[in-house]
Amino acid sequence: ALLNLSIRETVKMIAKENPLALGLSVPYQEAVVYPLKIAQILKKEGFQGHITLGGIFPSLAYQQILKDYPDIDSIVCGDGEETFLALALTLLEKKSPEDIAGLALRKNGKIAFNPRPLIANLDKLPFPARDTLPIALKRKGKITISSSRGCYAKCNFCSIAAFYRNFPGKKYRMRNPFNVVDELEKVHKEFKEEKVMFVDPNFIGPGQIGKERARLIAEEILKRKLKIKFSIDCRANDVDEELFRHLKEAGLVRVYVGIESGVSQALERFNKDITVEENLKAIKILQKLKIEIGVGFIMFDPLTTLDEVITNANFLRSLNIAFEKLAITVDPSSKLQVFTGTQIEKKLKSMGKLKGNYFNYNYDLSDWRVKAFQAFLSSIVKTRRMTYKIKRKLGLTQWDDQRIGF
Repeated sequence: ALLNLSIRETVKMIAKENPLALGLSVPYQEAVVYPLKIAQILKKEGFQGHITLGGIFPSLAYQQILKDYPDIDSIVCGDGEETFLALALTLLEKKSPEDIAGLALRKNGKIAFNPRPLIANLDKLPFPARDTLPIALKRKGKITISSSRGCYAKCNFCSIAAFYRNFPGKKYRMRNPFNVVDELEKVHKEFKEEKVMFVDPNFIGPGQIGKERARLIAEEILKRKLKIKFSIDCRANDVDEELFRHLKEAGLVRVYVGIESGVSQALERFNKDITVEENLKAIKILQKLKIEIGVGFIMFDPLTTLDEVITNANFLRSLNIAFEKLAITVDPSSKLQVFTGTQIEKKLKSMGKLKGNYFNYNYDLSDWRVKAFQAFLSSIVKTRRMTYKIKRKLGLTQWDDQRIGF
């Protein structure tokens, strides 16, 4: 994707390099079709190297993938740094990788997996290589930094929660704030780019410890006089006015909040462990501080009722976000996406509601009236988005599209 190559061009480039091991990362569930196709073509054309997949989805679906796709030799499950290094060293020594912890593979006709504990101390990891970042920046990409891993929440639809709870070790780990700002300072000086996206599933972290770490990161940014603008993801109950005012002073410009619903029953179904009132309070604080807001929202799930749709519509209206902008940042027609390995997948399977396969599940909404309204609303949102894109290309909109998704 970074080099804008086709699958065939990608295969050609890999075959030319002919590596001993090829690691293919799967950033999200539906994207797995591309590395699977690359592996299939490579093996068909005689590639002898070891092909391994990594990422949240392969880690949770390793049994199915290794069973269904013989061109994949193994899957790196969980934190990948130590496992992939062990794989590379083992292959260099011409030894069998079958006993490497953290690696799922076929052994004696069966699928074997010996879990590796999650990395406890993230500060011991070197900063990631950014040799391809100049290409990404030319294509309007962003500098990304991970300051923590995992999430302390237990949302039953979230593959991140399922991913980290599938392996031994602490489920939420934070880097030292000074270590985080060291990396920020390094990339800021090296690439002269002020926009940074923190890709932590939950930047703030649990309780007072998480808030204190976030405050120290802000203080250190200010102390070093780094002129940056950054975005974060967090839960609504993490939004504290005093803390976020301090983060804004340090450069925070956008917050993505997993609101999910304005209906108490739906929040309970999702195991959000949060209230509608906390959701509203978070939005109001961010609006007061004039921080750009991105909202995670699930308008429809298999058990949504018509009354819940109306309640959610009123909730969205109360957020005071213009519909055109809402359709881009929220999508009020959104359906719950079912990810492999999650609690909601198991629940819907037991109810006989899931259709499709583990790559791309689907389901019908229980109430036919809700189903009809969702289809109608989806068509409106698509039209609005198309209209906005046309306006943007013609220069007829004042909305700064550089802020979308930042």
